[in-house]
Amino acid sequence: MNNTIVPITSKLLTEKKIVHGFFTKNGNIYKNYNLNFNCSLKNNKFKNKILSKRKMVTNFHNLEIKNLKTINQIHSNKVIIIKNYNQETHTVNADALITNLPNIILGIFTADCAPVLAYDEKQRIIAAIHIGWKGAYKNIIKNTINEMKNLGSNVENLMLAIGPCIGPKSYEVGDEFFDYFINKNNKYKIHFKKFNKNKYFFDLPNFIYNKAIKYGIRKNNIWVSKEDTYLNKKFFFSYRRNIKNNEPDIGRMINTISLNQNNV
Repeated sequence: MNNTIVPITSKLLTEKKIVHGFFTKNGNIYKNYNLNFNCSLKNNKFKNKILSKRKMVTNFHNLEIKNLKTINQIHSNKVIIIKNYNQETHTVNADALITNLPNIILGIFTADCAPVLAYDEKQRIIAAIHIGWKGAYKNIIKNTINEMKNLGSNVENLMLAIGPCIGPKSYEVGDEFFDYFINKNNKYKIHFKKFNKNKYFFDLPNFIYNKAIKYGIRKNNIWVSKEDTYLNKKFFFSYRRNIKNNEPDIGRMINTISLNQNNV
């Protein structure tokens, strides 16, 4: 593997020899590494630089950049299954990718939303899911699990890694947001902590965790990062932090998973 970049990984998936990574805004977990590792092509002005960063990611997977599949994320509950190597995805509106084909890298972009990587060791199926509050509310986790089951997965065999995202001490929301969730399900109250008259903190990673448990994933098969993208400016892009500080939206982290042929 490429030694230049070292992403955050989940021990749960690493033990299963899955190639995956939650890349930081430096592309790396080392404090002395200073590289703008924005991998989103939203700003075509820097396309060549961004493609060079993506190449470093695909090198990490020991694959080519043509093997990287990404989507146009729209905060939906839409799931795409990669059925062949030539399938075009980057212009497709969706927020989750699934495949059982080796040598395909599934990639999603985040800057506060949760990157979730899933793996079925028995059936050799992987998924990458982008989950913000809208996707969480619309049950993208359920849709992804159902599509993996349609490919042959037993939910008890699924493993889930919830990567760095905005944390429960940072995700400040108002009454309208709170009411929107509670009106759907009063039990969602456990994911909110009120800190003044009209303000709450929302626990996005725990919301996802509990949804996964509800849909049959075993607790021992879920890993949750402790990193908060909003609080850790050195390592993570944060859309919400930029808005609060009146700073430009400068990038997205990439989060990837692949089934390499030599691990099949």
